[in-house]
Amino acid sequence: MLGTAGSDSLALGGSLGLGGGLGNGSPFGCPTSVSGTVFDPAGKLPLYNVVVYVPSQPLEPIKAGASCETCDGNFSGRPIAAALSDAAGKFKLDLDNVPQSDSIPLVIQVGKWRRQITLPAVTACADTPLADGTVRLPRDRTEGDLPKFAVVRGGSDALECLFLKIGVSPSEFTAAAGDERVHLYVNDSTKLAATGQMMGGTAIPLAGTLYSNLTELMGYDAMFMACDGNGRATYEETATKYGATVFSNILKYADQGGRIFGSHYHNYWVRTDKFEEDFGVTPYPAVATFASSQHGFDADVTADVNATFPKGAALRDWLVNVGGSTTPGKLVIHDGEHTVDATLPGVSQPWITTADPSGHTGVVQYFSFTAPVGGTECGRMVFSDLHVAAGTGDSGKVPFPTGCTSTALSPQEKALAFMLFDLSSCVQPETEDVK
Repeated sequence: MLGTAGSDSLALGGSLGLGGGLGNGSPFGCPTSVSGTVFDPAGKLPLYNVVVYVPSQPLEPIKAGASCETCDGNFSGRPIAAALSDAAGKFKLDLDNVPQSDSIPLVIQVGKWRRQITLPAVTACADTPLADGTVRLPRDRTEGDLPKFAVVRGGSDALECLFLKIGVSPSEFTAAAGDERVHLYVNDSTKLAATGQMMGGTAIPLAGTLYSNLTELMGYDAMFMACDGNGRATYEETATKYGATVFSNILKYADQGGRIFGSHYHNYWVRTDKFEEDFGVTPYPAVATFASSQHGFDADVTADVNATFPKGAALRDWLVNVGGSTTPGKLVIHDGEHTVDATLPGVSQPWITTADPSGHTGVVQYFSFTAPVGGTECGRMVFSDLHVAAGTGDSGKVPFPTGCTSTALSPQEKALAFMLFDLSSCVQPETEDVK
């Protein structure tokens, strides 16, 4: 267990024996620290709840694929000092008990994002501030470890562009099997041929080939699914083509440690009221109350960030710190949808809600839950009832990456970036403080 984000320093248990890596110097033995800000791979966006630590041994490899990860010990290298970044991305790492050395290894990690850098000698008995951009997550595999993502393209959103904006190198995107960390797929029901292509004409595989193969699905740490705008037809076509096992595979993937983010119509994976009626399969356990007549917003709305739980409060503060909102607890939503009336207490957690232009209040725009539903936490799902890339100029309607035309993150993309890194972290009850 690491403790609370924003604490000045977090000592990790175990002996302080070095076992190689820091030399044989004696500990500083006086108030000595390094401080700075943790950034995304691009070195631009400060990040919350990232662990920064000093290892005393070489790091162990990180294995890709869905698995249960507790919050009590996913950090190799026998850490001897650690800290967590706060809602401004800032940390202060206590080095009092770290042996003095000409170089000190520093690991930056959240979930399976991990990068190790080397600090030059620090000033004893003082704080050494690190320049902005020094402490950031890796852009590609040459710099460290990244989760393995499956990203499903859809013509109504452009989730894939977010990965480029946060700094993931273009070299990590692929439409084929390989060691790259962002594997692209396309919704089976897309009516836009260009959505299923890479620049140059290489075909992107159909998402149904992934959904129908649990073994392949389990090889990914997380899956991000962009809306295609075809609603129920997407799932009817997928179920007809591959069989109803696609629904049970999605459930099993999350239950066994997979992480899923779904945009708008991808709520059908967990929409209990539609399963038996539309697909003739056993319903997903109830996680939310869905609207009987869903519709899109015809105007921008100002949404409320739910700060009644620790991570919600962090999101509220973080959005202000990164310029995503000008008023704490408020977020402007462009191209929102009314699909979810409410979450289920004790099952799912609302993050962002709003009143739609028709006057309905408490309309859920973001919600999450852990899996298996009603069981010990292992995997996690997050659903958004808006098109994240709306208003940015980015498009999923053209070959990748030609549709990724903007570089700045919109306010609602910043909210998703928070969710992306939070989804990457260890799984725990949604209402608990970070560990």
